[in-house]
Amino acid sequence: AEVVFATAELQARTGEWTKLLGRANAPGLWATVMAGPSIRLSGEGADRIRELVLEVSSLERARAFLVREGLLGAATPLSLTLDPAGTQGLAIRLVP
Repeated sequence: AEVVFATAELQARTGEWTKLLGRANAPGLWATVMAGPSIRLSGEGADRIRELVLEVSSLERARAFLVREGLLGAATPLSLTLDPAGTQGLAIRLVP
């Protein structure tokens, strides 16, 4: 659903993404040209992928799998996160 990029140079990176994808839908948020994830910029530290937001067909099935595999992090009624220890620190959030 979304790839969140962190950057220390938000203004410069915003210009670069705008050249690549055109005008943002909202500040720091672009829809990709084809069906695919949105791109979001976050002004936080070094340039890196900060978070992946993945759509799942069933949050309950995803929860059961993550519990069984020991990968469940934080859980809310609207999303699940994978335990960062199991993802080498990459934030991964699952949404319906």
